Amino acid sequence: SKQRRAAMNEALTTVILLVLCLGWRSFTSWHLVQRCLHICGPLAGLFQWYTILFIGLGSLLVRTFYDVVVFEYLKYDFLNTGEFIDMPDFIPGLSPMEHDALHISPWLRIFALGAPVAGMLAGIAITQHVFALVM
Repeated sequence: SKQRRAAMNEALTTVILLVLCLGWRSFTSWHLVQRCLHICGPLAGLFQWYTILFIGLGSLLVRTFYDVVVFEYLKYDFLNTGEFIDMPDFIPGLSPMEHDALHISPWLRIFALGAPVAGMLAGIAITQHVFALVM
């Protein structure tokens, strides 16, 4: 039997991050907690809920982009080959018409490969804008 590699569940990780940040935000909204945090001086900003949220979401964005580069760009040759779509057990129970619909046109392939890059650039731009507002 094949051993399955452990994979990261991005959706679950994101929900956990959001719940932890919500709890941390509630806790740090108390005046006494803010006074304690500001004892750290300039490092107090690192312990604010929004900093933790942006670091966490930024990490998830980088991790997702890494997966896109490794699998879609490198391993599957920029989605150039349909080798995994043509595997008989790729998606069990597909009709021949549904199987043919899995193949994508060249312009859609290029759009699909460019979207993660655009998302990464947008994430960086948003982070810079929020950082400028906070500072």
